[in-house]
Amino acid sequence: MIGLEGKKLKSLNITMDETGIGGWSEDDFVKAVKYGIIPGNKPALRPPMQPYSALTDSEVKAIYAYLKTVPKIKNKVDRNL
Repeated sequence: MIGLEGKKLKSLNITMDETGIGGWSEDDFVKAVKYGIIPGNKPALRPPMQPYSALTDSEVKAIYAYLKTVPKIKNKVDRNL
């Protein structure tokens, strides 16, 4: 995806590997998805991306539970926010 400045946007590794979201709690994941804030109170999103604030906590927790079943992939992403 290309951002508003014409630069390529990079997404986080969302597997449970330590290079992804493996160190995140379920609450960290809910905060990232619904409010766009990742651990360390850093922004998770850039325009034109929007948080999914309409999802319920239960829906986001179900996504987190599913991601725990996905094989881990070691892939450190430099996001340069």
